[in-house]
Amino acid sequence: MGVTGDILAIALSIVAVGVSLSALLFSVRTDRVSRLTHTHETLSAPEIQEGRRLLWTHYRASTDWAEVKDRQPEEWAAINHALAMMDVAAYYDHKGWLPSGALLELWGDSLKGMRIPVFSFIEFRTLTEPGWERLDPRFLPDLQVAIRDAAATR
Repeated sequence: MGVTGDILAIALSIVAVGVSLSALLFSVRTDRVSRLTHTHETLSAPEIQEGRRLLWTHYRASTDWAEVKDRQPEEWAAINHALAMMDVAAYYDHKGWLPSGALLELWGDSLKGMRIPVFSFIEFRTLTEPGWERLDPRFLPDLQVAIRDAAATR
């Protein structure tokens, strides 16, 4: 192979690396968009919407969270499930697994509107749940950050 052949081999290798990097970047972007779509579908699911509605209903009625937990376990579970899904979405956003800014763009108003009832619920859970003191003292930390970001940008 001479010098020309070596140069051609190097050039082809550089092109192959460029094509591979482009394919990788495209794949990462496609994965983020797919994850965003799935996250949005999950947060829009009827049972998750119902959990958020129950959170608001009990908060507006000044219901004691202990009463909900003890006397309405299905509603307690629905609220917990909805907040857990919101926290997963916030975690994905925090880790950069969603397109930048997409969670706040799509869910910022909902997050901002949930701020007070969520923090009320979190305070109750943190004070009353055995074992929680071993965990992060803030229940749903990524959700709390997302809520604060939404409040700051809207």
